[in-house]
Amino acid sequence: MSDIAKLVKRAKLVKSKVSGLARAAELIEKNRDHVADFITQDEHGRNLPTYICQIAQVLVEEQRGYLHELGNLKTCVDHINQIVQSQQTFARRVGHVEPECIRSIVRNSLAVMEAAFKRHGIEVHDDLVAAPTALLDSAKFMQILVNLLTNAKDALSSVPTGEKRVAVRLRLEGEDHAVIEVSDNGVGIEPANLTRIFGNGYTTKRDGRGFGLHFSALAAKEMGGELTVQSDGPGRGACFTFRLPLRTLTEVSAT
Repeated sequence: MSDIAKLVKRAKLVKSKVSGLARAAELIEKNRDHVADFITQDEHGRNLPTYICQIAQVLVEEQRGYLHELGNLKTCVDHINQIVQSQQTFARRVGHVEPECIRSIVRNSLAVMEAAFKRHGIEVHDDLVAAPTALLDSAKFMQILVNLLTNAKDALSSVPTGEKRVAVRLRLEGEDHAVIEVSDNGVGIEPANLTRIFGNGYTTKRDGRGFGLHFSALAAKEMGGELTVQSDGPGRGACFTFRLPLRTLTEVSAT
């Protein structure tokens, strides 16, 4: 249940308790002139103090619950703001090449998808080596990774809750290439579609447009890299591999 749903549920409960408290107040007002006799002798009156104490206890507990849930919401909102700021920063830098920490960009991409993964009950594992700083278009790099992570999320839609998994691995290939792998245990890919999946307009999703992976493949090529996919077939998941050459300031100065 989401934090907002919990707050709504609590609000309904408190509303019912407040209504009961209002009725208790009406009884006291109605018997104002003989309230002592009402509380000590009348059947409804004798139960009134206990009832009011119970309501007060519930309201105090609900207040604590509200404060806790509001704290969680504030944390979520702060996290969303950080993600939006990160996305805006990268968006302004599209086409701009400068020294970047590859591992940081991978982590930022995972942060962008974190809420969606949690919402869909997806367990995420990452294995990120300490890659060197390299010259690259960080915005384009991040767009590729977010597309791959989104594709992995969608591939898990039919996997039972508790069994959905995505793994992200960053490793080095020699001294001149970084390799990022995004794998899932989702629907998998037909062997005949492995060569078609990066084509413009190709999609197996009901509401898909077949552009995300096509864009990612083109962007990877523009960065001098390569995007490939491997799958053992339907129902056996898939692994997308982004192989990226590492350009350094020294190499650029020499050209």
